[in-house]
Amino acid sequence: MNAIVAGIVGKSNVTLTGTVRSFGDRLLVDFIMETETAHFRFGAGAARFQILDQHGEPIVEEAAPSIAQERYKAAASQPILAEALAYSAGAPDWFDLYKACECLLAGGVKLDSGMKEVKQTANAFRHRANGSSRLPPNPPSLLDAVRRTRACINRELDR
Repeated sequence: MNAIVAGIVGKSNVTLTGTVRSFGDRLLVDFIMETETAHFRFGAGAARFQILDQHGEPIVEEAAPSIAQERYKAAASQPILAEALAYSAGAPDWFDLYKACECLLAGGVKLDSGMKEVKQTANAFRHRANGSSRLPPNPPSLLDAVRRTRACINRELDR
């Protein structure tokens, strides 16, 4: 980025302005470089490049929504999947994974064999104290169960 700025500064008319803002015990410095053909804004270690038309108006191209934004939108319209997503967020335990599986089933999701193992394993750990539920023959680890659960939820949100 520095090379691009140096190239434009050396070959264009450039106006440099800046602001300093105070946030508690730290300062944030923004610099705006306006050239004949582009607008650079630097602040907090990030740079934004903007193309201007012949009238000085920015040419804005709408960015396609990211996968995360699409999934968030889908979760907002499907509360039961949003609940499953909440149960699987962060560092879930077996109880959380069991609740996420229950949400998926309540949402009409058919669990594949991998997710059935997750549900059975989670259920076994929920009832471990009284031994009323058995582990599957090859139970997934907690990490693998979290990955499977999140993958299942993401597949459903991507539909």
